[in-house]
Amino acid sequence: MISVGLQGNDGELVMPQQDDSHPSNGLFDDFEAYRTPTSADYRRVLTTGMVVLDTNVLLDLYRYNRQTRDDLLAVLIKIQTQLWVPRQVVTEFWAGRDLALMTRRDSTRDALTSLEKTARGSVDAVTNWAKSIGLDKSATTELTSVLENAYRHVRGTIEFHADDTGMASVRDTTTDPVIEALKRILAGRVGSALSDPDHAEAVREAERRAKEKIPPGYRDDGKPNGRGAGDYLLWEQTLREAQHREVDVLLVTRDVKEDWWRRTLSVTHGPRPELARELKARSGRRLFMTQPQDLLRLGREVLDVTVQDESVEQATRLERPIRRRHLAQARAQSIARADGVCENPNCASPPFSREASAKLLQVTFLQSLAEGGKDDPENMIVLCPNCRALWDYGRGRGGAQDGGGQVSS
Repeated sequence: MISVGLQGNDGELVMPQQDDSHPSNGLFDDFEAYRTPTSADYRRVLTTGMVVLDTNVLLDLYRYNRQTRDDLLAVLIKIQTQLWVPRQVVTEFWAGRDLALMTRRDSTRDALTSLEKTARGSVDAVTNWAKSIGLDKSATTELTSVLENAYRHVRGTIEFHADDTGMASVRDTTTDPVIEALKRILAGRVGSALSDPDHAEAVREAERRAKEKIPPGYRDDGKPNGRGAGDYLLWEQTLREAQHREVDVLLVTRDVKEDWWRRTLSVTHGPRPELARELKARSGRRLFMTQPQDLLRLGREVLDVTVQDESVEQATRLERPIRRRHLAQARAQSIARADGVCENPNCASPPFSREASAKLLQVTFLQSLAEGGKDDPENMIVLCPNCRALWDYGRGRGGAQDGGGQVSS
């Protein structure tokens, strides 16, 4: 039984005195990442700490519409004195800028091209049907006009929203409004590059961490052209700057992978405890993390910046397709790992060809996301249709017999 206090002569609770020769810790010591930040915490780090922007925060300025972009820039201007951007972020920004511009332009072009084909096909289908039943010309014209007007309206709406960014034809950096804004906001706020020996050592450390699944960045292991070390380079540069400044850090990122975030049922709660401890060890300070839509909310609620609800909503919507792409990539990596073979060790099915693998082999989770499993290839198993059927019908997780053997997990 643990005694939490003693009754004094006057009946008041008297706490036992601590023996200073045996110092003890509190509930949150070494577990700071589990502490829910308060509005006061955010106000403090936004006004006296170091706010670090990830590459995706900068590149998303090309994806947002004009209102959302202006609102986010207004928040960045408000916290300008606290902003700091690692050299790795700026390197990735310039490497990804052209693609960000092209992606929006090309997606609009592809949508309009597909819509035009569909419109022509729909009008032809109605016209041919009308001819087959002998429908009079005026009725046919009325039907096709309805279709043409509907497609014209959709096409106009797509073109309007596509140009709402003001980025339809921007390539020249001297006329790019994003570049002009960032040039002013980030003047003197970009970190220096690591020395060649330090950079080489950081890359080696990133590779070691990736093998041992130590955050951050191990989820990027295997990226081509040396990009797998990018997250760790960002982190190491941030640690050095935090150590120099001795201030709390707020990292703003749209990267929601579990090598950055503490997650439950695919919901992010805060930084990985390992990252919070590492920053505390290096700088003695606390680590906070947030996503762009939450930075917009904080700008409005904590800093009194005017931010429209629609801006918060668009920043939130932009995150969802990123998660879907991440899941698709994890599935593709799992299929490639299987190399045409069902991963049930007791399966008697012959290997599939590369073409058949993509069509027939199926990916499922060893532990479902609802049960706290990760959307990671390591939590995925690739099965042939027969073994997948056994798995899905409830016997697979405990082992199911099908003549050929068990589906083992």
